Amino acid sequence: MVENMEGNPEFTAGYWFPDEHEYRLVYVDPTIPPTDPDQGIAAFRLAGMENGVEITLSVGLVRPDEVGLVPLPAGWTQTWDDATLVQAPERAA
Repeated sequence: MVENMEGNPEFTAGYWFPDEHEYRLVYVDPTIPPTDPDQGIAAFRLAGMENGVEITLSVGLVRPDEVGLVPLPAGWTQTWDDATLVQAPERAA
């Protein structure tokens, strides 16, 4: 997650939501358009193999002012209270 934030300087933080079957991540990005509060966060899924193990990621984006307020992606059983905050690494000015 930190590596992805290093490569995307617009990501100011990330949230990891525990799940038994996939990695569920929401990145905070102040440059995206506002999320429709009636639809919630739209997530995309990525699947692949790493060391012979199938890995699935479900990733969404949210603005800083929407954290904890907008609904999580459809099908996610977690709540914002279940999330672990991961801060973006320090960046050179």
